[in-house]
Amino acid sequence: KMKLYVWGLTSKKYEDDRLIINNYLDDVSFLILLKSLIISLIIIFNYLLIYYRNKKQLNNTSFFSFPSLFSIVLRDITFQKCYKRSNSKIMISNDDVKRLKPLRYSGPFIPLQSALINENKEIFISKYYSCFNEVINKADLYCVESSYDKDLLEKYPSQTKNIIVTGQSRFGNIANVSISKKEVFKKYGIKEENKIYLWLTQTHGLSKYENNENIILITKIFKQLPCVNLIIKLHPAEKQQNTIYEKINIDNKYIVKGSANLYELLSISDVVITRHSNAGKEAAIFNIPLLILNSVDDTITMYEKEKIAYKISTVSDFLNAHILLDTVEERIILSRNLDNFNKNHNSLFQKTPQKIYDIIKQYI
Repeated sequence: KMKLYVWGLTSKKYEDDRLIINNYLDDVSFLILLKSLIISLIIIFNYLLIYYRNKKQLNNTSFFSFPSLFSIVLRDITFQKCYKRSNSKIMISNDDVKRLKPLRYSGPFIPLQSALINENKEIFISKYYSCFNEVINKADLYCVESSYDKDLLEKYPSQTKNIIVTGQSRFGNIANVSISKKEVFKKYGIKEENKIYLWLTQTHGLSKYENNENIILITKIFKQLPCVNLIIKLHPAEKQQNTIYEKINIDNKYIVKGSANLYELLSISDVVITRHSNAGKEAAIFNIPLLILNSVDDTITMYEKEKIAYKISTVSDFLNAHILLDTVEERIILSRNLDNFNKNHNSLFQKTPQKIYDIIKQYI
């Protein structure tokens, strides 16, 4: 009789006694806190050495801040107790939680891609891990969303032994979603008559400088578009109260918490703004054009490569895209590109659960 242990930040009981939900913070002790603090400081020191040698290549370093690293180390050390207690035969993780196999775990470890693979970040991670070769425990198999992600990760093979394209199961059911637009407008108190821009924020993954630049740029843009709605959907992992987005002083601004239903918001949106959110794929499935908000570097996202997005670095970039999207010719081209994008991805997404199930069966 197989059991599934799930570790996160909540404890929950289910009728099926094979599913056991644990809050890993229940295992935190003073000694674990102390150990996490020491290890985090050592990592920060090593990181700074690498950073100052490679400044030009490392634009986004907020992920490697002390609070971020401390929480990761604390989670990793606490998980060691969990592995021991559960005697797991196989371990699966979202890659934003854990990509490397835990050092004291000897069974199969499989991370699943949960966000877009960012090349700048991969460059840094490969350099960073190169300093810890003696303690790197590579994942056995990394399940990624597309051949694009696989090719990118194979350029920086520091974290996994093998990579397989499985797609992402969370996208498989979008075709079955049924939403009443009228109900959505009423629920969020949004004006129906205005064009709607939905901004999917990623404050937690961007530097303080970039976040401030984004606030300044968006404020300037929407000051010039008084008859447009801007919905700002916070990322679930970022601060939800008294956010930096309160500084945006414009009409028709709606700040929505990270727990809001993304599909509801997409159903009423005309354009989606993001930096490199994976939710851009969900926007594409809804046939919504994307604006990539990036005023700090020359990174090209998958969306731009697939020609379903426009890069926005300045006010004029945005206004040009705003006008262009109202032309019939551009809409026809964009619609064709979105159709191609969805044909290439949707069939894969619908087969994802079965693919991952088959992989798990092989390892067990």
